[in-house]
Amino acid sequence: MNSIEALKRDLESTLPDVETKLRKPRNETGHWWLDASRDGHAVVIEWSPRRGFGINTDDPGDGYGEGPDEVYTDRAEVTRRVIELFANRGRSVPPREVVLRELRAALGFTQEQLADRLGVQQAAVSRLERRPDMTLSSLRRYVEALGGALEINVRTPEGEQVRLLDAPQRVRRATCEHVAATLAGEYGASHSLSSSSAELLGQLEREARQRWELVAPDALRFEERPGELASAEPEQGRVALSAALVSTLQRRLASNSCDAFRPPSWTTRELYRYLLGHEVGHFVREDSLRLGPTSKSVIDPELRADAVAGWLAAAVGDEPSTGAVVASWLGCRIPRCTHPTPEQRMFAFLSGHAHGLRDESRTPRVSMLVLRVADLDASRAFYSTLGLGLVAERHGQGPLHYSCSTRSVLLELYPCTDASPRPHGLRFGLVAQRHAFEQLRDSGLLRQPPRLIRSRPSAEVYLVRDPDENSIELAIAA
Repeated sequence: MNSIEALKRDLESTLPDVETKLRKPRNETGHWWLDASRDGHAVVIEWSPRRGFGINTDDPGDGYGEGPDEVYTDRAEVTRRVIELFANRGRSVPPREVVLRELRAALGFTQEQLADRLGVQQAAVSRLERRPDMTLSSLRRYVEALGGALEINVRTPEGEQVRLLDAPQRVRRATCEHVAATLAGEYGASHSLSSSSAELLGQLEREARQRWELVAPDALRFEERPGELASAEPEQGRVALSAALVSTLQRRLASNSCDAFRPPSWTTRELYRYLLGHEVGHFVREDSLRLGPTSKSVIDPELRADAVAGWLAAAVGDEPSTGAVVASWLGCRIPRCTHPTPEQRMFAFLSGHAHGLRDESRTPRVSMLVLRVADLDASRAFYSTLGLGLVAERHGQGPLHYSCSTRSVLLELYPCTDASPRPHGLRFGLVAQRHAFEQLRDSGLLRQPPRLIRSRPSAEVYLVRDPDENSIELAIAA
């Protein structure tokens, strides 16, 4: 049971007359929605594991895209607030305007870190954040140093919205102008790009779609473009590389003298996969990007893309050496440049690579198991004895059933009907505590005594049968 399901249970137990409807996301990275109403007063709660809870009392369709009025991270706190809104028939409070220091803090930057990106003293950032007004150019630099883009919209008295200032064209390049100029000075004869670049891009794109949601709805297209090392254009779904710049990086790899980080041989395909993986990273929707501990340190778009490139490199079996070294070469050391440093880019790539090695989403896994049972109460008692927190549920006019979430699998017990008879011969495994196993053994719920089928240093595995004669392998810690 996740946090939003627990919140639903808390509200129903505290307010018996509340009506609730839980809407699940289409994928595991999406947002859950809980519609709650009581005496005609409605509250909508939005939840995601990464962002916590959001509350609105207005129709969310009226403010689509504006986000929740109130945001909470603690379930108990949001439960108290929802109960208060029902008790007073109150309205959620929209957020006030965000000042610059709150924007900086929300994005995880200190004044010292931002000053380093802007190439100024920390005191200058402090003065800027205290100004009652500032020039548009100063505001733009501030926002871009945080990894954002400044847009200004004007609403006329007639209600028409006019865009006064557009954000920069969303073309993501792997290098800033300083690094690009340095590499351009090293150009030599370049060969044509690898004919398999499009194939490599397709492979990386498929890996990315398994893990994240991409901006581009269709397949990404590859093309060669002189003058740029690499670029991504999300609006057009294009990824481009320059043969001259790729050749420059290949020559650097061939002559690299970094003995502390030199593998037996540099791999050209790993170079291509880093460059292409980085550009694929610019197509990943930020709200679907979950890189564990890495996510808080990859606010900058280039660092996010480097982390994605690292994850993809791990997913296809690449060693991290080539990508990490090339990522560092594309960092910038110019003091006033807002582009990430070599160390930041290398760290982001290596962090993403390490997370990709740990990621279990590359292999299919069972996420739900539904059992059709002859005696619903007997089966509930059987599995509850093993420690499963089964709760009663009913969806619309559907049958009463019991449900619980383990770490990775949703287990549901449904009564047999003529339309859905009980399957025969089902066999699956569970991990249980020894005291629960002993309680089950002594409860009288087993028709046959448990049979030890495997004994390992870490666990003993017993075969038991539930009330419907399903075979269950119970792993008990030794």
